[in-house]
Amino acid sequence: MDIIKKQRINYTVTTTLIAAIFLLVVLGGLFGVVYGSNDVFINKALDKALEDPEHYNDNVANDLRCIFIYTYNDGRKPIIDGKVDVYGDDAAEIILKAISTADGKFEYDDCHFVVANRQYTNGTLYALIDRTSYHKQLANTAIMVTLLYCCSVVFVALLALLSSARLLFPVASAMTKQRDLIANASHELKTPLTIIATNLSVIKSEPDSTVKDNEKWITSISTQLVRMRDLVNSMLELSKLEQSELQKQDVNFSEIVEGA
Repeated sequence: MDIIKKQRINYTVTTTLIAAIFLLVVLGGLFGVVYGSNDVFINKALDKALEDPEHYNDNVANDLRCIFIYTYNDGRKPIIDGKVDVYGDDAAEIILKAISTADGKFEYDDCHFVVANRQYTNGTLYALIDRTSYHKQLANTAIMVTLLYCCSVVFVALLALLSSARLLFPVASAMTKQRDLIANASHELKTPLTIIATNLSVIKSEPDSTVKDNEKWITSISTQLVRMRDLVNSMLELSKLEQSELQKQDVNFSEIVEGA
């Protein structure tokens, strides 16, 4: 039925939208927490590096080691400490960009860096961390989360579509019974209506006849009217039965027991 199909579609769409929003909030929130916590972690690492630049690299993992740059206010050549040779000819450009950025994130030739600085009386100390490997890992995680989100939404949509058939089965069954009841009633009422129409045609064909002359036809009409009334009452009772609305009345069990 078109109505049931529309209801199934509405149920599926509504359920899928609610699930999609919920999953987006949950997965997006988790990803945001991971991303934000890493930023906090890197900022703390940079603070430790600026507090103890001489020993910092000896106590951390390779992906957290810093390149230290000290620039003098009087224009002397900066002091650079760290493995900058791994960047080859790009090392000088990376150092200059770190100094110009001063504090925050920047990119250079598909590499991702985070830099922080601390001011001194005669110059500025910069701590630079290469976060390219972590950025790639984060991008892969984002792709996996997106795929998980899409698969979850599709799964929920299929589950909602399948469950809608079961949930709406009572409604479909009731509508089918109602349709069958109307069809049967129409068929049952057709016969008495035909008889009544025929009898009336006979009466009209003899305008000079008396009531006594037409008693046979009038009696037949009355019989069919009684039949129609009984059919209508039966349909009403069936309708109440399907809706579990049978007529109820109070019963005095004391009187029943005494009568027994």
